[in-house]
Amino acid sequence: MRIGVAGIGKMGAAIAVRLIEVGHEVAVWNRTPEKARAVAGATTVAAPAELAQRSEAVITIVTDAAALDTVYRGPAGLLGGEVAGKLFIEMSTVLPATQIALAEAVRAKGAAFVECPVGGSTGPARQGRCLAVPGRKHQEGAFCESRAPNNCPFGHFRRGRHATFHFRCRRWQAVQLEQRRQRAMAVTGSA
Repeated sequence: MRIGVAGIGKMGAAIAVRLIEVGHEVAVWNRTPEKARAVAGATTVAAPAELAQRSEAVITIVTDAAALDTVYRGPAGLLGGEVAGKLFIEMSTVLPATQIALAEAVRAKGAAFVECPVGGSTGPARQGRCLAVPGRKHQEGAFCESRAPNNCPFGHFRRGRHATFHFRCRRWQAVQLEQRRQRAMAVTGSA
């Protein structure tokens, strides 16, 4: 499968390398090109739009809501071209409202969207032992399952009670990060 990964931090790089190891054709993009070029075996692209065009599925795992918005909706963003029939798997730690708005924008372009927080760290990701918790619309089920089976290359999908618990943990983390950011801005006086 042709898979794109946008966001080559520690976790994004680990996921990309794991996907390559299990035989997928992987293209990567990062706003710092040197990080993308460091992923051995991956094709580095110049813009998110190029990543979307060459991939059947795109995984995004970026730092915050602003970065996510730029990656998807920026001038050369993932949604800038024709993406109907593609699968977008979003793994960033952002507030639920951000995920909901992004899902609507992706679906409006005829693509499928899966919010998929992932638990674990780079070690488990490289071993295929992360916990991935996908959330998607029911009608996207068959589409998503055909492209992201239950035993995925970087971990296992879980649903139900575990998904709800994990979602609450991710939301709590996002709220905590935003509160810390706001306190830091208040201390430094920056807006």
